[in-house]
Amino acid sequence: MIMHDIDTMPCQDPSVISETVGGELYLFNPKNGALKKTNDVGTLIWSLCDGKCSIDDAVKAITSSWNIDPGTARNDLLSFINQLKSEGFVTEDRTTEDNG
Repeated sequence: MIMHDIDTMPCQDPSVISETVGGELYLFNPKNGALKKTNDVGTLIWSLCDGKCSIDDAVKAITSSWNIDPGTARNDLLSFINQLKSEGFVTEDRTTEDNG
């Protein structure tokens, strides 16, 4: 299931622990015990989950780094975001941002 089309990247859940080991990013959600290992594209997507980066800019970042057409990149990006959201790694709630 692909998440509805959104304009802005979601925010990383502040409780998620991220660690790079051997060039691979591991995400751990202590709230539900979810663990996820990402590849290079997933690592880039995770870094863009700031609640401010636009989906279009994220697609441009992906297509400029890997040989993939924008339509496929967008579909894959939204699918990955949906996975992250369903496992509690990201949220669309921007009130968790540090406004200080």
